[in-house]
Amino acid sequence: MEDTKQAAACGESKAHCPADRDPGPPPNQQRPTESRGSSRGASAAEREQRRVKRLMETQAEVGPRYTLVKTIGHGAYGLVWSALDTASNGASGLPEETPRGNVAIKRVTNAFEHTTDTKRLLREIVLLRHLEHSNILRILDVLAPADDRRQFASLYIITELMDTDLHKIIQSPQALSD
Repeated sequence: MEDTKQAAACGESKAHCPADRDPGPPPNQQRPTESRGSSRGASAAEREQRRVKRLMETQAEVGPRYTLVKTIGHGAYGLVWSALDTASNGASGLPEETPRGNVAIKRVTNAFEHTTDTKRLLREIVLLRHLEHSNILRILDVLAPADDRRQFASLYIITELMDTDLHKIIQSPQALSD
C-alpha cells in the first residue's frame, strides 16, 4: 500500500519512480566499487557522505568557454556549478539584470540511461526554452561533454545563476508572496 502511494505521488509506476530507484545494497553488503577504501562497518549515512564528496570533486567537461567558479549543489540529476561565461560580451544571452557572465552549469549524469528520465529531461528543456518569467530560470544553452562526445552519457544545461535554491526558499520562515 505504501509503495503504491509513493509511486502515485511520483506520478509514475513504482519501477520508474526516482524514490524507488536502486536504494543500494543492504547495510551488511556493499557493491564492489564502494568497498575500495571504505570500512566494512560504514553506515549508510557515511557511505552517502563519501558518494557526495566524490561527486563534488568531479569537474564539468564544458570546454573553454566556461570557467568553473565553485560547486554550488547536487540533486537528483547530478551536480550544479557556478561558472563564468568567458564569451559574456553580449553573446551569452543573459538578461541585463543578470550579473555579467555569471551562469549555473547543471550536469545531468547518465541522461540517457532510462527512457523515462530521458523523456522528463527533454520535456524540462523544451518547456524552459519556451517559458519567460522572472521567477523561472532561463536555459541559455545545452551542451554535450566536451571531452568525449561518442560516449555522450552526461548532458550540461547552462542557466542563469540564482543567489539561492528552492530548498532554502521552502525552508525559510518567511511567507511566500506573489
